[in-house]
Amino acid sequence: MLSLTLFALGAVAVWIVPVEDVCTWAVDRAENSSQAEFIAFGRAEAAWWLARLFLPVFALLAAWATLQLPVLEDAIERVQKQFLRQTRCSNVVRTVLVRGLIVCWLLLALAQTADAVVNFTREWGYFRFNPGSEILPNMSLENREVLAYLKSATPENARILVLSDQKLFFLSYYLQPRRLIHPTHESAEFAIPQAGQPHQYQAYQLSDLSPEWLARVRPDYILEYFEGSEYNLPQRRSEDASWIANWEQKNQTKEPPPYVLVLRRIGEALP
Repeated sequence: MLSLTLFALGAVAVWIVPVEDVCTWAVDRAENSSQAEFIAFGRAEAAWWLARLFLPVFALLAAWATLQLPVLEDAIERVQKQFLRQTRCSNVVRTVLVRGLIVCWLLLALAQTADAVVNFTREWGYFRFNPGSEILPNMSLENREVLAYLKSATPENARILVLSDQKLFFLSYYLQPRRLIHPTHESAEFAIPQAGQPHQYQAYQLSDLSPEWLARVRPDYILEYFEGSEYNLPQRRSEDASWIANWEQKNQTKEPPPYVLVLRRIGEALP
């Protein structure tokens, strides 16, 4: 009876108190940083909506359990007897081991469910109901724009040859199911280029690739993306008219992007 009362009061309370007030309360108690306040706001919003959804369900279940208490007790007793019968083994050690493993499995399931709920509330502010392929967390605005353009300009079955002075291996994940070929220059060190490096990260250019090699790789598209001064030539920044039109529309400017991006179509898509 106590649980029914608590669930009923909680179900009413979460619908009376506005979500905005709860989020404001959480933000006021967060650390003094925009990131912490953003996370606190998202967590509070997600937690309150979860409470609004599940507390009424729990209240109904508690009401049903209260009304059907004899039936519920009988069902629990029968399940317990059946569990003990089905997990009884030839000796005590094996019986204890099997039952212990089942209990551990159930506890693990509960722990993973709780962890999933915690992760959901923590990431709600970022993702909401959107997949990671749309939100693209921990990614610069430039990379987001490049990914969006490549998704719109290439079919899903495309093979894309990537020539760049940047490490763009992450494209292989975010552009799935497209197939990306990203050769690393033989003189390039295995390191991520950093701002202010004393030397240019070496990269292949289209002129470095032989027709025989291209015929063997068989790309449908060739993507050139350069940021370093050796390859990022101002006259090439406006070379791809389709990309420039996309850039100007997204950024509302006639200024070209600060990097080179050229996407070339080669033949028909491979089967």
